[in-house]
Amino acid sequence: NSVFTVTTALTGAGGFTNAANATLNIGGTSTITTLTATANPNLVVYNSTTAAQTIKGTTYHNLTIDKTGQIGTLGAATTVNNNLTVTNGTLADGGFILTGNATGTFSVSAGATYTTTKTTTPWFPTAFTSGNISLANTSTFNYAGTSAHSIPTTPITTYGILGITGAVTKTLAAATTVYGIALNTSAGILADGGFQITGNAAGTITAVAGSGLTLGTTTVATSFPTNFVNANISFASTSTVTYNSNLAQTISNVPTYGALTTSATGGVTKTLAGNTTLTGAFTNGANNTFDVAGFKIGRAHV
Repeated sequence: NSVFTVTTALTGAGGFTNAANATLNIGGTSTITTLTATANPNLVVYNSTTAAQTIKGTTYHNLTIDKTGQIGTLGAATTVNNNLTVTNGTLADGGFILTGNATGTFSVSAGATYTTTKTTTPWFPTAFTSGNISLANTSTFNYAGTSAHSIPTTPITTYGILGITGAVTKTLAAATTVYGIALNTSAGILADGGFQITGNAAGTITAVAGSGLTLGTTTVATSFPTNFVNANISFASTSTVTYNSNLAQTISNVPTYGALTTSATGGVTKTLAGNTTLTGAFTNGANNTFDVAGFKIGRAHV
Protein backbone atom coordinates (compact mmCIF):
# COMPACT_ATOMS: atom_id res chain seq x y z
CA ASN A 1 0.00 0.00 0.00
CA SER A 2 1.45 3.37 -1.00
CA VAL A 3 0.57 6.90 0.06
CA PHE A 4 1.44 9.93 -2.07
CA THR A 5 0.86 13.38 -0.57
CA VAL A 6 0.70 16.62 -2.55
CA THR A 7 0.91 19.64 -0.27
CA THR A 8 0.95 22.40 -2.90
CA ALA A 9 -0.05 21.61 -6.50
CA LEU A 10 -0.67 18.52 -8.60
CA THR A 11 -0.06 20.06 -11.98
CA GLY A 12 1.35 19.40 -15.42
CA ALA A 13 0.38 18.57 -18.99
CA GLY A 14 0.65 14.82 -18.45
CA GLY A 15 -1.20 12.47 -16.17
CA PHE A 16 -1.11 10.91 -12.72
CA THR A 17 -2.34 7.39 -12.03
CA ASN A 18 -3.33 6.30 -8.56
CA ALA A 19 -2.74 2.56 -8.60
CA ALA A 20 -4.60 -0.20 -6.77
CA ASN A 21 -4.28 -0.01 -2.97
CA ALA A 22 -2.76 3.48 -3.25
CA THR A 23 -3.84 6.67 -1.49
CA LEU A 24 -3.42 10.13 -3.00
CA ASN A 25 -3.70 13.05 -0.56
CA ILE A 26 -4.19 16.39 -2.30
CA GLY A 27 -3.61 19.37 -0.06
CA GLY A 28 -3.35 22.00 -2.78
CA THR A 29 -4.57 22.54 -6.32
CA SER A 30 -5.16 19.77 -8.85
CA THR A 31 -4.79 21.08 -12.39
CA ILE A 32 -2.99 18.12 -13.89
CA THR A 33 -4.38 17.25 -17.33
CA THR A 34 -5.38 13.68 -16.45
CA LEU A 35 -6.00 12.11 -13.08
CA THR A 36 -6.67 8.37 -13.29
CA ALA A 37 -8.09 7.05 -10.03
CA THR A 38 -10.28 4.13 -11.06
CA ALA A 39 -8.17 1.23 -9.81
CA ASN A 40 -10.02 -1.07 -7.41
CA PRO A 41 -9.39 -0.20 -4.66
CA ASN A 42 -7.72 3.19 -4.39
CA LEU A 43 -8.47 6.39 -2.50
CA VAL A 44 -8.16 10.09 -3.30
CA VAL A 45 -8.43 12.53 -0.40
CA TYR A 46 -8.79 16.32 -0.74
CA ASN A 47 -7.63 17.60 2.61
CA SER A 48 -6.57 21.24 2.66
CA THR A 49 -7.75 22.93 5.85
CA THR A 50 -6.33 26.32 4.89
CA ALA A 51 -8.00 26.97 1.52
CA ALA A 52 -10.90 25.99 -0.68
CA GLN A 53 -10.15 23.37 -3.34
CA THR A 54 -11.54 22.47 -6.73
CA ILE A 55 -12.24 18.76 -6.93
CA LYS A 56 -11.02 17.57 -10.29
CA GLY A 57 -13.90 16.31 -12.42
CA THR A 58 -12.99 12.72 -13.21
CA THR A 59 -13.85 9.16 -12.16
CA TYR A 60 -12.75 8.05 -8.71
CA HIS A 61 -12.94 4.70 -6.98
CA ASN A 62 -13.08 6.09 -3.42
CA LEU A 63 -13.27 9.84 -2.86
CA THR A 64 -12.96 11.52 0.53
CA ILE A 65 -13.35 15.20 1.46
CA ASP A 66 -11.53 15.98 4.72
CA LYS A 67 -11.42 19.78 4.86
CA THR A 68 -12.24 21.12 8.31
CA GLY A 69 -13.53 24.67 7.92
CA GLN A 70 -13.11 24.66 4.14
CA ILE A 71 -15.03 23.83 0.95
CA GLY A 72 -14.20 21.46 -1.88
CA THR A 73 -16.18 22.17 -5.05
CA LEU A 74 -16.54 19.94 -8.09
CA GLY A 75 -14.87 21.43 -11.16
CA ALA A 76 -16.84 19.24 -13.58
CA ALA A 77 -19.16 16.24 -13.62
CA THR A 78 -17.70 13.56 -11.37
CA THR A 79 -18.19 9.82 -10.92
CA VAL A 80 -17.48 7.75 -7.82
CA ASN A 81 -17.36 4.02 -8.42
CA ASN A 82 -17.33 3.01 -4.75
CA ASN A 83 -17.41 5.17 -1.60
CA LEU A 84 -18.00 8.91 -1.34
CA THR A 85 -17.16 10.27 2.10
CA VAL A 86 -17.38 13.80 3.50
CA THR A 87 -15.46 13.58 6.75
CA ASN A 88 -14.96 17.27 7.53
CA GLY A 89 -15.79 20.55 5.83
CA THR A 90 -18.06 20.90 2.82
CA LEU A 91 -18.38 19.12 -0.50
CA ALA A 92 -20.23 21.32 -3.00
CA ASP A 93 -21.35 19.95 -6.35
CA GLY A 94 -20.68 23.26 -8.12
CA GLY A 95 -23.82 22.71 -10.17
CA PHE A 96 -22.41 19.52 -11.71
CA ILE A 97 -23.83 15.99 -11.61
CA LEU A 98 -22.17 13.67 -9.15
CA THR A 99 -22.74 10.07 -10.21
CA GLY A 100 -22.47 7.38 -7.57
CA ASN A 101 -23.16 3.66 -7.67
CA ALA A 102 -25.48 1.06 -6.18
CA THR A 103 -22.90 -0.84 -4.13
CA GLY A 104 -20.75 1.86 -2.54
CA THR A 105 -21.58 4.21 0.31
CA PHE A 106 -22.31 7.93 0.53
CA SER A 107 -21.64 9.27 4.00
CA VAL A 108 -21.49 12.73 5.55
CA SER A 109 -20.00 12.84 9.03
CA ALA A 110 -21.11 14.90 12.02
CA GLY A 111 -20.51 18.58 11.40
CA ALA A 112 -19.77 18.09 7.70
CA THR A 113 -21.89 19.39 4.81
CA TYR A 114 -22.93 18.39 1.31
CA THR A 115 -24.22 21.33 -0.76
CA THR A 116 -25.97 21.21 -4.09
CA THR A 117 -26.23 24.37 -6.20
CA LYS A 118 -27.75 22.61 -9.19
CA THR A 119 -30.70 24.34 -10.82
CA THR A 120 -32.09 21.20 -12.46
CA THR A 121 -32.58 17.61 -11.35
CA PRO A 122 -30.88 15.46 -10.12
CA TRP A 123 -30.28 17.31 -6.89
CA PHE A 124 -28.94 14.33 -4.98
CA PRO A 125 -25.83 12.33 -5.97
CA THR A 126 -27.22 9.66 -8.28
CA ALA A 127 -27.27 5.86 -8.05
CA PHE A 128 -26.53 5.50 -4.32
CA THR A 129 -29.16 3.38 -2.59
CA SER A 130 -30.92 4.38 0.60
CA GLY A 131 -29.37 1.56 2.60
CA ASN A 132 -25.89 2.76 1.66
CA ILE A 133 -26.43 6.41 2.61
CA SER A 134 -25.41 7.66 6.04
CA LEU A 135 -26.04 11.26 7.02
CA ALA A 136 -24.97 11.87 10.61
CA ASN A 137 -27.42 13.71 12.85
CA THR A 138 -25.41 16.94 12.80
CA SER A 139 -24.38 16.66 9.18
CA THR A 140 -26.04 19.09 6.77
CA PHE A 141 -27.52 18.42 3.36
CA ASN A 142 -27.92 21.89 1.90
CA TYR A 143 -30.24 22.57 -1.04
CA ALA A 144 -28.66 25.81 -2.24
CA GLY A 145 -29.69 26.19 -5.87
CA THR A 146 -31.32 29.38 -7.14
CA SER A 147 -34.33 27.68 -8.75
CA ALA A 148 -37.47 26.67 -6.89
CA HIS A 149 -37.94 22.92 -6.85
CA SER A 150 -39.31 19.92 -5.01
CA ILE A 151 -36.95 18.14 -2.66
CA PRO A 152 -36.53 14.61 -4.05
CA THR A 153 -38.20 11.65 -2.40
CA THR A 154 -35.48 9.24 -3.50
CA PRO A 155 -33.14 7.90 -2.40
CA ILE A 156 -33.91 9.25 1.11
CA THR A 157 -36.43 11.21 3.12
CA THR A 158 -34.36 11.27 6.31
CA TYR A 159 -31.71 13.93 6.89
CA GLY A 160 -29.43 15.18 9.58
CA ILE A 161 -29.84 18.94 9.22
CA LEU A 162 -31.89 19.93 6.19
CA GLY A 163 -30.48 23.18 4.86
CA ILE A 164 -32.34 25.61 2.60
CA THR A 165 -30.22 28.28 0.91
CA GLY A 166 -31.14 30.59 -1.95
CA ALA A 167 -33.97 33.11 -2.22
CA VAL A 168 -36.53 30.65 -3.59
CA THR A 169 -38.96 28.06 -2.25
CA LYS A 170 -37.93 24.42 -1.84
CA THR A 171 -40.91 22.10 -1.32
CA LEU A 172 -41.09 18.67 0.26
CA ALA A 173 -42.64 15.91 -1.83
CA ALA A 174 -42.93 13.33 0.95
CA ALA A 175 -43.11 13.09 4.73
CA THR A 176 -39.59 13.85 5.93
CA THR A 177 -37.60 13.15 9.08
CA VAL A 178 -34.87 15.57 10.11
CA TYR A 179 -32.54 16.07 13.03
CA GLY A 180 -32.60 19.80 12.34
CA ILE A 181 -33.60 22.53 9.89
CA ALA A 182 -31.47 25.48 8.79
CA LEU A 183 -33.12 28.28 6.79
CA ASN A 184 -30.08 30.19 5.63
CA THR A 185 -31.20 32.92 3.23
CA SER A 186 -33.58 35.86 3.26
CA ALA A 187 -36.55 34.93 1.03
CA GLY A 188 -35.47 31.30 1.19
CA ILE A 189 -38.52 29.23 2.13
CA LEU A 190 -39.02 25.61 3.09
CA ALA A 191 -42.58 24.55 2.26
CA ASP A 192 -43.74 21.23 3.64
CA GLY A 193 -45.97 20.64 0.60
CA GLY A 194 -48.63 19.12 2.83
CA PHE A 195 -46.22 16.51 4.21
CA GLN A 196 -45.43 16.33 7.90
CA ILE A 197 -41.91 17.07 9.09
CA THR A 198 -40.76 14.93 12.00
CA GLY A 199 -37.96 16.44 14.05
CA ASN A 200 -35.87 15.51 17.06
CA ALA A 201 -35.88 16.88 20.61
CA ALA A 202 -32.10 17.24 20.52
CA GLY A 203 -32.06 18.88 17.11
CA THR A 204 -32.24 22.54 16.17
CA ILE A 205 -34.24 24.85 13.92
CA THR A 206 -32.57 28.08 12.82
CA ALA A 207 -34.12 30.69 10.55
CA VAL A 208 -32.34 33.87 9.48
CA ALA A 209 -34.04 37.21 8.85
CA GLY A 210 -36.45 37.08 5.93
CA SER A 211 -36.54 33.30 5.65
CA GLY A 212 -39.71 31.27 5.94
CA LEU A 213 -41.36 27.99 6.83
CA THR A 214 -44.72 27.26 5.18
CA LEU A 215 -46.97 24.62 6.70
CA GLY A 216 -49.82 22.98 4.83
CA THR A 217 -51.48 23.32 1.44
CA THR A 218 -54.98 24.20 0.35
CA THR A 219 -56.04 20.56 0.81
CA VAL A 220 -53.77 19.31 3.62
CA ALA A 221 -53.36 20.71 7.15
CA THR A 222 -49.96 19.87 8.56
CA SER A 223 -48.52 20.79 11.94
CA PHE A 224 -45.38 22.53 13.06
CA PRO A 225 -42.43 20.10 12.78
CA THR A 226 -42.84 17.65 15.62
CA ASN A 227 -40.56 16.82 18.56
CA PHE A 228 -38.47 20.01 18.54
CA VAL A 229 -38.25 21.94 21.81
CA ASN A 230 -38.33 25.71 22.24
CA ALA A 231 -34.82 25.94 23.66
CA ASN A 232 -33.40 24.58 20.40
CA ILE A 233 -35.40 26.81 18.04
CA SER A 234 -34.14 30.20 16.88
CA PHE A 235 -36.33 32.29 14.58
CA ALA A 236 -35.10 35.74 13.58
CA SER A 237 -37.75 38.36 14.24
CA THR A 238 -38.38 38.87 10.50
CA SER A 239 -38.45 35.17 9.66
CA THR A 240 -41.98 33.92 9.08
CA VAL A 241 -43.88 30.73 9.86
CA THR A 242 -47.04 30.55 7.74
CA TYR A 243 -49.95 28.25 8.53
CA ASN A 244 -51.16 27.91 4.97
CA SER A 245 -54.01 25.41 4.76
CA ASN A 246 -57.64 25.82 3.74
CA LEU A 247 -58.35 23.24 6.43
CA ALA A 248 -58.35 23.94 10.14
CA GLN A 249 -54.86 24.08 11.64
CA THR A 250 -53.61 24.16 15.19
CA ILE A 251 -50.89 26.75 15.77
CA SER A 252 -48.13 25.22 17.84
CA ASN A 253 -47.07 27.02 21.01
CA VAL A 254 -43.69 25.27 21.06
CA PRO A 255 -41.50 27.83 19.32
CA THR A 256 -40.99 31.48 19.99
CA TYR A 257 -41.90 32.66 16.51
CA GLY A 258 -40.39 35.53 14.62
CA ALA A 259 -43.33 36.59 12.45
CA LEU A 260 -46.44 34.42 12.42
CA THR A 261 -48.92 34.43 9.54
CA THR A 262 -52.13 32.61 8.71
CA SER A 263 -53.04 32.16 5.06
CA ALA A 264 -55.97 30.59 3.21
CA THR A 265 -58.01 30.99 0.05
CA GLY A 266 -61.23 29.77 1.69
CA GLY A 267 -62.86 30.34 5.05
CA VAL A 268 -61.06 28.41 7.79
CA THR A 269 -60.21 28.56 11.49
CA LYS A 270 -56.68 28.53 12.90
CA THR A 271 -56.52 27.78 16.63
CA LEU A 272 -53.82 28.37 19.23
CA ALA A 273 -52.57 25.24 21.01
CA GLY A 274 -51.40 27.23 24.02
CA ASN A 275 -49.94 30.55 25.08
CA THR A 276 -47.85 31.69 22.13
CA THR A 277 -44.93 34.08 21.91
CA LEU A 278 -43.43 35.90 18.94
CA THR A 279 -40.74 38.51 18.40
CA GLY A 280 -42.05 39.79 15.08
CA ALA A 281 -45.38 40.66 13.49
CA PHE A 282 -48.60 38.68 13.56
CA THR A 283 -50.74 38.67 10.40
CA ASN A 284 -54.12 36.98 10.31
CA GLY A 285 -54.66 36.56 6.58
CA ALA A 286 -57.85 36.92 4.60
CA ASN A 287 -60.41 34.13 5.04
CA ASN A 288 -58.91 33.05 8.37
CA THR A 289 -60.74 33.03 11.68
CA PHE A 290 -58.17 33.20 14.46
CA ASP A 291 -59.29 31.36 17.59
CA VAL A 292 -57.19 32.02 20.71
CA ALA A 293 -59.09 29.18 22.46
CA GLY A 294 -58.63 30.88 25.82
CA PHE A 295 -54.88 31.30 25.41
CA LYS A 296 -52.74 34.39 24.94
CA ILE A 297 -50.53 35.51 22.07
CA GLY A 298 -47.97 38.21 22.68
CA ARG A 299 -44.57 39.67 22.01
CA ALA A 300 -41.45 38.39 23.69
CA HIS A 301 -39.23 40.92 25.42
CA VAL A 302 -36.06 40.94 23.33
